[in-house]
Amino acid sequence: MTKILEKLLCLALYGGLQKEQYRQIEPEIDEANRKSLVILSTACALFFLVRAGLFDANILALNKTLFSTSAFLFLILAGINCLSLVKRRPALIHLCAYLFLIIYLGIGIFSSVGPESVQERTTLYLVFVTAAPMMFALNAVELAIIMIPMELLFLFLIAKYQSAYPVYVTNCGNSIFFAISGLLLGIYTSNMKVSGIYNAYMNSRMEEIKRLNDDLTRSRADLEKALADAEHSNRAKTIFLNNMSHDIRTPMNAIIGFSALASANIDDPKRVRNYLEKISISGHHLLSLINDILDMSRIESGKMRLTLQPLHLPDLLANIQTMISVDLEAKHLHFFTDFSALTHENILADELRLNQVLINILSNAIKFTPAGGNVWFTLSEHESHDDGSADYRFVIRDSGIGMSQEFQKHIFETFSREESVTVNNIQGTGLGMAITKNIVDMMNGQIAVWSEEGKGSEFTVSLRFQTASSAKSESGSASKLASAPTSLPDSTSSSELADSKDLADAKIFAGKTLLLVEDNELNQEIALAILEDSGFTVEVAGNGASALRKVEIAPAGHYAVILMDIQMPIMNGYEATKQIRALSDPAKSQIPILAMTANVFEEDKTRAREAGMNGHLPKPIEVSKLFEELHRIFCTSN
Repeated sequence: MTKILEKLLCLALYGGLQKEQYRQIEPEIDEANRKSLVILSTACALFFLVRAGLFDANILALNKTLFSTSAFLFLILAGINCLSLVKRRPALIHLCAYLFLIIYLGIGIFSSVGPESVQERTTLYLVFVTAAPMMFALNAVELAIIMIPMELLFLFLIAKYQSAYPVYVTNCGNSIFFAISGLLLGIYTSNMKVSGIYNAYMNSRMEEIKRLNDDLTRSRADLEKALADAEHSNRAKTIFLNNMSHDIRTPMNAIIGFSALASANIDDPKRVRNYLEKISISGHHLLSLINDILDMSRIESGKMRLTLQPLHLPDLLANIQTMISVDLEAKHLHFFTDFSALTHENILADELRLNQVLINILSNAIKFTPAGGNVWFTLSEHESHDDGSADYRFVIRDSGIGMSQEFQKHIFETFSREESVTVNNIQGTGLGMAITKNIVDMMNGQIAVWSEEGKGSEFTVSLRFQTASSAKSESGSASKLASAPTSLPDSTSSSELADSKDLADAKIFAGKTLLLVEDNELNQEIALAILEDSGFTVEVAGNGASALRKVEIAPAGHYAVILMDIQMPIMNGYEATKQIRALSDPAKSQIPILAMTANVFEEDKTRAREAGMNGHLPKPIEVSKLFEELHRIFCTSN
């Protein structure tokens, strides 16, 4: 019995739903009622306007007034329910629904007073009693509260004017039947509408739940991937730090150790010279390691950019041969080249990065090929395209120690080194091939490797370049390149320091005053010793502002050249150079200025040129390059 009562209560109050279910869709019910009010009120207003205009002489004037007034009231009710204020006030929507029912039922009641036209007016009333509740999502109690009093009043009028009902209602029993049937049908259809709203709500909720589940699944997958990436990054960072700790400490140990040995054997020039040679080698290895780390960092951060410029391939190849010739001769390697299959010698490319790719591969070939072995370097052009581009293939092969199949799978990963390399004590950063692969990828090219242990390795780099028509081929034809060129070494050692001084023996530096702008005292001491030994009179400024004051105060022509550091306190080198170039005296504003800085990236060189500098010397300073730049400056000015 209790369950039956509970179901009847739910049917009467919540459209057959549970209370909690009904509460979930109350906003949707309110919105459905509001839309029904707008539609019904507008329709009724139009209907009664039409009815008010169709009266003939036999119809009471009172009803014409009643219908016109009703049309006006329904228009107001429709307009009210279009306002946003009502949308935000559920109670107002219910109140408007009650008003609608009361107005419509009231029209039926008032128009039924009196014997005239009872049939038409009663039809109007009974049709609405049956149809109107179906349009609302009101519960049974709300419908009963509004409709039952109205029906009772109407039955009272029926009793009074019963004799005037010729067809539709002949007695009170029929009237009651119509009223109750209409009420029950209204309750049923209203409950069905509530159920429909609930079903639509649940379907939308299911779709939302499904979407949320999909989002949750994707989020979980993203989080798992992010976690895996973070763990991989942490492992890579740990491996990076371990490798860096080892690779940096190795040359540092040599530098510190041989410095101590040199100090302990200061009276033995031969041993000191030998120690200094090894310190220089270790220092250059440490520098190459730092450069590789910086390049890899710039690649991973997306800061490395390609700069396409006209490039004459024979010149590039000749320069590369010159750079590696000393290492080839030191190991007595046979170097063979074949550039005969080259049709378009002028291309648009990033010379610095292409040079870096080829030098990295050639350096490895030389490093891992035993003395007396062979290295082959081939460049061929394979196909030209209608868009003015051509495909080039660089093949570098050696007869060295080769690589295992397993290591070939990881050769382009950072810090990957063959176990046998460590055993054989061949130094390397483990970054060169990773950098090479990334640069080739940036060029939209491909790199492939073949290797067999004990037989050697072969690297093939395939690149597509835009060809250029600019000519520069009289001395750099590919067919004229020698197979085993020689050149000066590319690194500075203690013997180089002695050889470099020969560049200053011409006494072209003697008597010239040089302004050294450097904030680090150790760097000042090194530069002073080198420059004064070459014949310069050197003045020192500790920052850009001090350098600017010295130039302004000094007589015109006092300074022959300025070596300018970049990162300094008070005023940096770029700003100091700009202000010197802005001086009104041409003799001061046109003093040659060379950047001497640890800012060594291509954009740093570009920024130096834009500031007005005449050249760029990267730190640590290579003495031979310093004197070459100074010779260039003075030879140009003369």
